[in-house]
Amino acid sequence: MDRAVARKLLQSAKIKAEVNEDKKKLYPLTPEVEAALDKAGNPRLDEVKLREAEAKARLKELEVEKRSGRLVDFDEMADQLSKLFKRLHDYFVLEYPRRNSARLRKCKSAGELANVLKHDHAKVFGELRTDFRRFLS
Repeated sequence: MDRAVARKLLQSAKIKAEVNEDKKKLYPLTPEVEAALDKAGNPRLDEVKLREAEAKARLKELEVEKRSGRLVDFDEMADQLSKLFKRLHDYFVLEYPRRNSARLRKCKSAGELANVLKHDHAKVFGELRTDFRRFLS
């Protein structure tokens, strides 16, 4: 507790200092002084209680968000993303070249090849954007 708060509490309780010099005020440690100072409470304890109440409120908010579907579990999301990237890798690195190599070879120019690849890849990402769950299965 800081001096100004202690001084105000002691003055409001009408407790007089034993030593009353310019920059030095000493009070006897009596039950009345202790009672007057206890009125201010323990600021550290109050801060702890406030933080605890805020933490409980935040946990309740998170639970509500989770139930409403606005909050997802990190591990679940990481698992879904891992599956998605694996599926994209398998498609573009393994399946697509094997299935389309003959068709891509028939392209007569780099521009024609670029258009075919752009169309094919847009189709895959469009399907992914429309329904990513179907893409994963």
